[in-house]
Amino acid sequence: MHETLERVTVQDRERKRYADFEFERRLTDEITEASEKLAMVMHNSFEFEMRPDGELYFQDGSVGDVLRKSVVAAEEIVRHNPVFMTELIRRRIELQEYDEQRRLALGDEGDPDVLVVLSPLPDAVMAGADLGAYDMERKKTLVRVYERTDTGIRSTSLSLDQTDREGLQAIASQFGQTIHDDDGSEDILAKRFWGYKAVLHDPVKTIRRRYDEQLERKFGGTWYGGRQDGDVLDALSFITSQPDIIQAHMARMDEISRLSLSDKNALYKEARYNFAAALDRRRHGASSLGDGGDLSGSGDAARGAGVEYNSDCPDGISAPGTPGATAESAVNSIFAKPKKEFISKTCPMCGDKNVLTRIEGSIISGSCGCARDICTGEQISVNRRKGNTNASHDYTQGGVKAVEKALRRPEASEAEAKKQYGQHARLGKLITIGGASLVAYDRVTGGVIGKL
Repeated sequence: MHETLERVTVQDRERKRYADFEFERRLTDEITEASEKLAMVMHNSFEFEMRPDGELYFQDGSVGDVLRKSVVAAEEIVRHNPVFMTELIRRRIELQEYDEQRRLALGDEGDPDVLVVLSPLPDAVMAGADLGAYDMERKKTLVRVYERTDTGIRSTSLSLDQTDREGLQAIASQFGQTIHDDDGSEDILAKRFWGYKAVLHDPVKTIRRRYDEQLERKFGGTWYGGRQDGDVLDALSFITSQPDIIQAHMARMDEISRLSLSDKNALYKEARYNFAAALDRRRHGASSLGDGGDLSGSGDAARGAGVEYNSDCPDGISAPGTPGATAESAVNSIFAKPKKEFISKTCPMCGDKNVLTRIEGSIISGSCGCARDICTGEQISVNRRKGNTNASHDYTQGGVKAVEKALRRPEASEAEAKKQYGQHARLGKLITIGGASLVAYDRVTGGVIGKL
C-alpha cells in the first residue's frame, strides 16, 4: 500500500513538472512572438545548452531539429509556389549558421567567443515580393549575437530599424570586414563576424551603438536600435512587466486549446492579435484591461482603426537565434499573414493542373482533393481519380524521407561512415545553397569529417 501511494506521488510530481515545463515553453513562445510585433526595439536573450550528442538545446528541444524541419518544410512549399525560393535559401543559410553556433560552443580558450550574424530585410521583399511576412514600415535588420557560456551559448536577437547599409557596414568594420555594394541580402546573411568579448566588452550594446552612431552622423538626432522615438525600453522587458495582460492572454489560449474544434488557428490568431493590441494600448497609457477583464476590446479597437501587428517571422521563431517550439511554427513563420492561397501549376501528389492551393498551419491542401502535413509528410488525403499517372514526381514518402531518398546513394550507410571514419561517425546531410551532399560527421563535436 505504501509503495502504491509512493508511486502515485512520484507520478503526480512528474505530471506537474511536465505541465509546468509546457506552460513555460508556451509562455516563452507567446511573449517572444509579441515582442516582434510591437513598434519597439527587440532585444531577446536565451540560453542554449550544448549536450553530449553535439546538439544545442533550448527548453529540452533540439534547436537543430527545428531548423532541419524548417528547411524540409520550405522545400515542400517551394515545390508548390516558387516565389518562396528566397525563404528556402535563407533557411539553408541559417542551417549552416547552426553549425557555426555549435563550433562556437565547443571552442577552446583562445578561440573567438562571440559570433555575430546580420539578417537584413530580403532584397526580394524590398523589390515588392509578397512573402507573407516582414514589416515593410520598419524595414528591420535582425542581428543575432552568440556568446560562448560555460554550458553552451547565449543567443541574443536584436532589431535595427531601417536596414541602413552604411550602418551595417559600420558593424562589419568592427570585425575588420566589408559589406560590398553588390552584396545582396542573402550574401550579408551568409557572412560570419567572429570576435572576442574582451575586445567588444558588451557585444550587443557595442553593435547597436555602432549602427546608431552611423545614423546620427547621417541624419542627426539621437537614435536607438535604428529608431528615433526616444523609447529605449526593449519590447521583451516591457511585455514581461505587464503580468495582468500576460495572464489574461494565456488564460484565453488555454481556453481555446480545450475547445472541441478541428481547426483552432483562426481563434489563436485572433487571440494573439488581441494580446499585441492590449500591450500596445498599455504602452500608450491605458491602465485597465477593458470590460470583462479580457483583451478582445483592445483588439476590436485596433482592428477598427486598421492597425496591423506584423512580425518578421521568417527570421524569428524558425531562425537559429530564437527558440522555435515546433516544426509547425517554422512553417507558419513563412506564412505569417492571412494570404495563404495560391495556384499550383501541378499538384505533386496527383498531377492535376492549376490547383487552388491553401495552407492552414502545417497542412497544405489543394482543390484537387489532396492534402498533406508539410512537417511530418503524412498524406491526409489523395486524389485517386487519375491514379497518380500524371504526377511528374513521387513524393508519397513525404517530408524528410522524400528528401533523404533523393540525396542518398545506395551504397552510403551508417556502417560505411563508421568503417571509414571511426565509431563516433554518423551519417548526415550537409545542405548548401546549391544543393546538398551526404557526409559523415562526428557525433561528439558535431563537425563534418568527410563526404561519402
